[in-house]
Amino acid sequence: MIGALIAKKALAGAFADLNRHDLAKFMSAWREDGEFVYPGDIPESGTFRGKAAVEGWFKRFFEQFPKIHFDLHDFCVRN
Repeated sequence: MIGALIAKKALAGAFADLNRHDLAKFMSAWREDGEFVYPGDIPESGTFRGKAAVEGWFKRFFEQFPKIHFDLHDFCVRN
C-alpha cells in the first residue's frame, strides 16, 4: 500500500514535469542505464538505452509536439 502511494506521487510529479516541458527535472529521476521503449513501426519507435538516449528522444518529442499536455487519469501498480 505504501509503495503504491509513493509510486502515485512519483508518477504525478513526472507527468507534471513533462507538462511543463521541464526535461531536466523529468530526467533527474532516471538512472544512467535507464531504458525507454516506444512501441510501433514509426520512425520514433524503438528502444532507447541510456539516460542520454532517452533524454534525446523526449527532446525531439517536445520539438515535434510543443503544446503536448498529458492528463493522468488511472494507473496500475503491481508488486
